[in-house]
Amino acid sequence: MVRVRVGVLRGGVSHEYEVSLATGGSVLKHLQSVYRGHDILIDREGVWHWNGLPAEPDLIARQVDVFWNALHGEYGEDGKVQQLLDSLGVAYTGSGAMSSALAMNKMAAKGFFRQAGLKVPPGFLVRNGETSAAPAARFSTPFHRRGW
Repeated sequence: MVRVRVGVLRGGVSHEYEVSLATGGSVLKHLQSVYRGHDILIDREGVWHWNGLPAEPDLIARQVDVFWNALHGEYGEDGKVQQLLDSLGVAYTGSGAMSSALAMNKMAAKGFFRQAGLKVPPGFLVRNGETSAAPAARFSTPFHRRGW
């Protein structure tokens, strides 16, 4: 019986590198009973590793049947790795590139939901370096009176 080869992507360039390592390690541990898991480390500089050695994503893609995306944050959840995997024509877990990118941009997602006719709560964008009081001052009435 040939077991499905699952390449587990972990690590990555985001600030959540350590969390991704732990997530991927857990996935690898639990895959082994049913699937053939392969550890694919992406280092903090974005270099992919197969069997401990740097390797190009397209070469790694030939060695697995499906990728399990255990990456967190930037590159893993923002649609970038999904876009790369789509360009390679390989199967992977999780959402596609567009939905991942949209989910990471909360203001764009709210606009998309609004266009689709869904009710969304009011919100505001907090920019880097802005104090917490500044965005709250943008609302002239309490949330419950806004009629969302």
